[in-house]
Amino acid sequence: MQLSIMDAEDMEFADSSFDKVVAMYVASVAPNPDRLVDEMRRVCKPNGQLIFVNHFHSSNPVLRAFESFLAPLSKQLGFRPNFSLDRFINKTGLTATNIHPVNIFNFCTMVEARNNSQLHPVAIEPTCVAP
Repeated sequence: MQLSIMDAEDMEFADSSFDKVVAMYVASVAPNPDRLVDEMRRVCKPNGQLIFVNHFHSSNPVLRAFESFLAPLSKQLGFRPNFSLDRFINKTGLTATNIHPVNIFNFCTMVEARNNSQLHPVAIEPTCVAP
């Protein structure tokens, strides 16, 4: 096993390198969560598994109000407490196969999805040679 430090939105791994790609507590701290998901799709094999564990905006009205109150302090907290699961899934085009609460008091959520994007080959213009 090797630990590599790199930007999650611009990984150095080759396309289709992994069967499973996991992001633990990363989605709500990444500057561009949609770019994070795109990059995870790129390094994951087609039909591979993408797994996210993250805090998402609570559905409990009291907790939700508190998270919204804390939102202006996101930089100081180190994450966005009002990070919306629905918006994350819709914006990234993820097709979740399983969503369930995890951790103590179900504070975080695990989202499992299949890599539903195929790598598209780049079209190369044919070169013409004069006869």
